[in-house]
Amino acid sequence: MNKMKLSKISLHYAINSQPPPRFEDELTELQSKTLKLQEQEQTLNERELMIKKMEENLKQQKILSETKPELESNPEIPQTTPENTKTEPKHEMKENDPKHEMKENDPKHEMKENDPKHEMKQKRKEKEKRKQKRKEKRKEKRKKTSRKRKEDEIINEETEQKDSTENSYVNFSPDEMNCLRDMERKEVINLSDEEKKKRRQLKNRINAKKSREKKKLYVQGLQDEVSKLRAYTVELSNQIVRLSSENLELVHQLSTINKEKKDDKDL
Repeated sequence: MNKMKLSKISLHYAINSQPPPRFEDELTELQSKTLKLQEQEQTLNERELMIKKMEENLKQQKILSETKPELESNPEIPQTTPENTKTEPKHEMKENDPKHEMKENDPKHEMKENDPKHEMKQKRKEKEKRKQKRKEKRKEKRKKTSRKRKEDEIINEETEQKDSTENSYVNFSPDEMNCLRDMERKEVINLSDEEKKKRRQLKNRINAKKSREKKKLYVQGLQDEVSKLRAYTVELSNQIVRLSSENLELVHQLSTINKEKKDDKDL
């Protein structure tokens, strides 16, 4: 298919001096692909040669290993010397070999910074990272909210129990109340350190919740007072406007009366 496309393009070049705008991009892509394929073919050929040499070396080593015991047993058979058997040197990867060395400034192997495909890949990776971070944040928020909900439920249960016990203690006498308090203290003393710690934490949470509720009620009361004061100030301002208008009318009436008096005197 690539050859067919190239032939079509070459025909177009033969007919027209300028290349067609449609096939310009295809030409560049095909040229880059052909270069890559040539490089791959070269590397494959080199590897095949390497493999062949290694196989030959292995065969020679096998032959030597098989013939050695026979030579030792039969001294009449002429022994193979290093002069007679020429073993080819193994293919060593040279450090300074220009073929195998990856050049730092090679434009083919070097990832170009201004390559649009590379930029797109980087943008996708960044988007995936942001998505993962968002997911982690959501998970943490859910965990926190669930933990807070559970704590609130525990506190509500504790407060309800406490309120119910306090209501039940209403009918008790002061001596009975003291006896019950002593019982509670003894229970606390018999508890372990961890249970005491948990009990203390729960009490602190209950007290914190109560203080928050008190603050809310206090703030609500202040807000109600402020709204009442604002309404009162609006009423006062309306009264002031009304009185000022009445005052102006009175002044006007006085001025008219004074004028009438002056006219009467002149007559």
